[in-house]
Amino acid sequence: MDNAQENETTTNVAPALIAAYNATRYRVFADETFDLRIGQKSNQLSSLYRKHDCLSALLITAWNPYSAVTSEGDNRAAQGRLESKLLAGSVPFITAIGQDAELKWPGEESVLALG
Repeated sequence: MDNAQENETTTNVAPALIAAYNATRYRVFADETFDLRIGQKSNQLSSLYRKHDCLSALLITAWNPYSAVTSEGDNRAAQGRLESKLLAGSVPFITAIGQDAELKWPGEESVLALG
């Protein structure tokens, strides 16, 4: 087996959904708001790493689990539970939102968890 075959990842996620994730703008509401994009370097994120003395971060949302449309009320409740767990674990985070580049669908409340 060649290296290309060894490194292939299989997924059940539809290619259109993967394309949508890749096109999404992940807006982080730090002291100075900035956008993250999959596969693109972010100097602002690097600055946050230095400021918070960490080497990693995770942008995460509890909205629409497994890309299944969920009611706004259920989404907000789930996001509240996520943020409560981060606070209980002393994980610093910054609020964020995932929005499609053309703003055709409502954004999903998110957080950028640091460290």
